[in-house]
Amino acid sequence: MTRARPPAGPVPRYSGEPVDPAAFRARFDRFYGRTAPVYDALVRAVPLWRRWIGSAVPYLRGPRVLEVGFGTGWLLTRYAGRVEAHGIDLNARMVALAAKNLGRAGLRADLRRAAVEAIPFPDAHFDTVVCTAAFSGFPDGGAALDEMIRVTRRGGRIVIVDVGYPRDGNRPGTAAIRLWMIAGDLVRATATSVVVVVGALRTDAAAASTSAASAASGSPSRRCRHRRR
Repeated sequence: MTRARPPAGPVPRYSGEPVDPAAFRARFDRFYGRTAPVYDALVRAVPLWRRWIGSAVPYLRGPRVLEVGFGTGWLLTRYAGRVEAHGIDLNARMVALAAKNLGRAGLRADLRRAAVEAIPFPDAHFDTVVCTAAFSGFPDGGAALDEMIRVTRRGGRIVIVDVGYPRDGNRPGTAAIRLWMIAGDLVRATATSVVVVVGALRTDAAAASTSAASAASGSPSRRCRHRRR
């Protein structure tokens, strides 16, 4: 009898949900309030980061798109001219910088300050909901995903690009994810880079892109399915 081989590399360690979600959210809000200009400069200066979050763009379908946790708006500038673009972000300084960046690019979007757990739009309102490099900062992943599903129309898409352990367990990628966790983000076993097609009976999902660590290793991101309740 052939025994299955154990996974290569270090064993992944995942984050638990915060005991105090409100305190977690407030800490992240303060951090990004202080560092928003630095974050904006890094996105512009680091090609790998732009390729990573930009990999979501081919999977966006209009005419109406919502970006959750848009940061300083770099991704919005990649697609806002082609669809009816909307966005929410918890941090007031991020919202202001994103509006400024869109204005410089000659683009428009409906940007609002709001929490992902209470998206200020009606049910089944969007053709696509996209979230890049932000899900790991949400204190309640289940509530966040429920809200994204609520505002997505039947047959619409939810595109998530976020961090996850490399499939091949390579040490550099694993070390990068653990540094991400030390910085305070939540690395969840169930939140990697995916496209979810929301449907009444069944849905098909295709990988949107690789996670940051998987990109370093060249391994593909996982596939998932979701059934709407």
